[in-house]
Amino acid sequence: MPVYYHFLSSKWAIEDLKKQRIKVGIIKELNDPFELLPYLRYKDKEKIKKYYKCRKKISKKYGFLFFSQTWEEPLLWSHYADKHKGIAIGFEILKERIFRVGYNNDLRIKFELTNNDEKNQNLFLELAKINMQNGHMKKNIA
Repeated sequence: MPVYYHFLSSKWAIEDLKKQRIKVGIIKELNDPFELLPYLRYKDKEKIKKYYKCRKKISKKYGFLFFSQTWEEPLLWSHYADKHKGIAIGFEILKERIFRVGYNNDLRIKFELTNNDEKNQNLFLELAKINMQNGHMKKNIA
């Protein structure tokens, strides 16, 4: 079974190990304030409100755990492991339980919401699997 690594500060790593749990990241607390914000290029205020409403609804239902296929990437240590002072914990995870992050050269993806809540939710979940193209981050998985 493959090993995937989760990076975090020493404080939270020790806490998680003691309590035998791992904290799930929620959308409003992600380290990138623009994560899951595809609509910033829209000028239409009603459209923007619709995106905020959909994103808020999804954030109550879903969370994120980010893993990497490697523990050796300096950028991951700086961003997610307390500026190189944290810990990377390895987990054996079945491949079918992993969503791979895709990469895109566009700064932000733009898509249209529909009148169907389930379809809109799926659009946001697909967006969550996309990361900007960056050579340092290519081994990320979510």
